[in-house]
Amino acid sequence: MSARRRSSARSSADHGSSGVRRAGTCFSCHAAADKSAGPAYLEVARRYATNAAAREVLAKKIRAGGLGAWGKVPMPPNPQYTLDQTRQMVDWILGLATRQVLVQPAG
Repeated sequence: MSARRRSSARSSADHGSSGVRRAGTCFSCHAAADKSAGPAYLEVARRYATNAAAREVLAKKIRAGGLGAWGKVPMPPNPQYTLDQTRQMVDWILGLATRQVLVQPAG
């Protein structure tokens, strides 16, 4: 692996990792690049890439839960996370649209 790719992989894993690592339950329904019960994080990043309000909208949605934006499977609420923690998660998710290497943060 080239030094550039290693650096990119490391930054992908480190970005917002404190929030994402604590969100282990999120990875039960979401993956970085593949759809599972929920949309792939990369798909979310692409959908919201041009939405200036995406960070706040998604951070609040993680806490409150949601239904209908991606199909019939509901996303349960996650009130155990602070708004700052969910913002870190969203920063990591939205950043996937611009990073070359997709790496799931270590749990």
